[in-house]
Amino acid sequence: MQCRRYTHQTLCNLAYEEMDAKEAQIIFLGFVLCIFLAKALKRYFKVPRPHPTNTYGMPSTRGTEVGFLLVFLLAAAPGLSAGQRCVMLLAAALCLFVKWADNQHTAAQLLAGLLLGGFTGYAAVELLT
Repeated sequence: MQCRRYTHQTLCNLAYEEMDAKEAQIIFLGFVLCIFLAKALKRYFKVPRPHPTNTYGMPSTRGTEVGFLLVFLLAAAPGLSAGQRCVMLLAAALCLFVKWADNQHTAAQLLAGLLLGGFTGYAAVELLT
């Protein structure tokens, strides 16, 4: 749980100064949309998590969130330095690694979520251009 809070906080803080109101609205709506898409796909695919629970794991909602934020923020904030981009990538990788290491998702579930979020983030960036 801590990984999610700090990773999203780090990703958003790094690009905060680069965003205007329109970008903030699109990131919010796109983020909510990608979470709903992930939840709907979980119910459709019904792939269990590696550790049995009463919820499904494919695609990973966490992977979806991270993928969306990475693609959107990296594309919408071109003024970020290489160091800031590296921190964002490392924070995202750490967050996904924790989910895998805790046996909450398989690598395929995380990758599916990352791709879903990345495509959603790309679509949101295209709305801005």
